[in-house]
Amino acid sequence: MEMVETFEQLGERIRQARLGRGLDQSALARDCGLGRTQISRIESGERRVSALELSRLARALELSLGDLLVLPAPDARAARTPLEEHATSAEKDRFEAQRELDALWRDACQLRDLDLLDPADWTCQTPQDEAQARDLAHRARRFLVDARLLPDEQAPIGPVADTAAAFGLWTYVVDLEVEGLSLSPDPGFGVAVVGGRLEPGRRRMTAAHELGHHLSGDTYGEDGPQGHGVRDRRERERLTDVFAAEFLLPADAASAVVRKPDRDAMIVLAARYRVSFSVVTTTLRQHGARLAGTDLTSPSDSDFYAAGVERPAPDLKVGCVPTRWIQACVRAERQHVVSRARAQEIARRPLQ
Repeated sequence: MEMVETFEQLGERIRQARLGRGLDQSALARDCGLGRTQISRIESGERRVSALELSRLARALELSLGDLLVLPAPDARAARTPLEEHATSAEKDRFEAQRELDALWRDACQLRDLDLLDPADWTCQTPQDEAQARDLAHRARRFLVDARLLPDEQAPIGPVADTAAAFGLWTYVVDLEVEGLSLSPDPGFGVAVVGGRLEPGRRRMTAAHELGHHLSGDTYGEDGPQGHGVRDRRERERLTDVFAAEFLLPADAASAVVRKPDRDAMIVLAARYRVSFSVVTTTLRQHGARLAGTDLTSPSDSDFYAAGVERPAPDLKVGCVPTRWIQACVRAERQHVVSRARAQEIARRPLQ
């Protein structure tokens, strides 16, 4: 990992962090006990920063020292647009999601270097059309069956964060108005963040989408280099959506409903596979179902009960990380390779 090497670089990191938090220079100065002019000179690189001042700045910005001193991975850095003064709330949330992705990657690398996380044995395959995108989804499901994480290739996918971890993608759900970002610089080893304010079915779809980028070998999610033979970024995103839908709801599992569409049967599919009703309708249409005259409005709780099922419990709640990630943090502390405070920081929760 690359570190900042100049006070100009450090100043820009502090400035970007301040803008991401929605603070002006006066507010940051007040929070860390410095003057506004001192903050201005620090951000421009004209003033050196002592270790004590850096610690106070990090605390005021609610960041770790690593957030300020460690540069993002090169692929991620190349894809970013710096924040400017008066950035929109969407731009600030996007920046914060990128910062969370950077921190997650640093922590994943530390756990990997401590032999507590391993890359998955996966050979990337980049889809060039819809058939290849669906084939990638089937290949991923076979991988899970071989690993005894699914009973068969048509079984519903469980918690997506734990499923993605089987492929070496470590996911964190953030309390931000974003969709998803992923970073997979190394084969079989990457990280992703998913916006926790999306509705539950959308969160699962977004996480599966980022898994598709990971399995395809995309280095940086939707903003990464085009490459891999898919010239148009929008086309690559569309094919990744095809992968995600097939991964969460295989067409073979919906074949009976394709032949004889029925709203209650569609609701059962949505509940069993924990996908949104729109994913069900899109899957059925793509495979030839005739839905004219079928009520396609989003089902209510009573609709689920009437169909003989319950609305599934939400997956990927804010703060969610994979179970194996937490286990690695606990082992790191018990092996005395990190402090309790650091283990809790990496786990993103208290470890009782």
